[in-house]
Amino acid sequence: MRHLRKFNEKLSDNFISELKEFCETHLAYLLDEDFSIGYRVLNNSGRTDLHIPSIEIVIRSTSKNPLKNSMPFSWEDVSDHIIPFIHFLNMKYCITKKTSYYGTGIVCIETSTSDRIRKTTFDIERPNNLHNLSLSDIQNDNIKPDTEIKYIEITIVGYRYIPK
Repeated sequence: MRHLRKFNEKLSDNFISELKEFCETHLAYLLDEDFSIGYRVLNNSGRTDLHIPSIEIVIRSTSKNPLKNSMPFSWEDVSDHIIPFIHFLNMKYCITKKTSYYGTGIVCIETSTSDRIRKTTFDIERPNNLHNLSLSDIQNDNIKPDTEIKYIEITIVGYRYIPK
């Protein structure tokens, strides 16, 4: 029970440092290829879909500021690294579901333009740029290889509790 925390307890500096190290270790190859990882601590300010403190991980390509500008990249360029990363991330940490007008999922991907969306399990009838993907969408690689992506965003709310 050591990984449980109160719903309004903030994330510790230790937790954030460990999460950053985990991400940088598992995504080292992408970091060597001019990708960046941004981290943003969310404490319920302005978020109606998230009721506990959390940390948002944003993966972008070639950017001086990983929370702002980025260059588009294709899914086929990152899938061999992102799929296992999300698998291991989900084993150790609680990834929160994101809910929006366009659906629910654990990983949010923003594509460059709505007309470049490829037909996958996360497509919707109206054009949009944001896609919330399920864990099975990621694990089954249900994203077309040539899908052009602006960023990948994942929100973590704490450690995954695994009973002994």
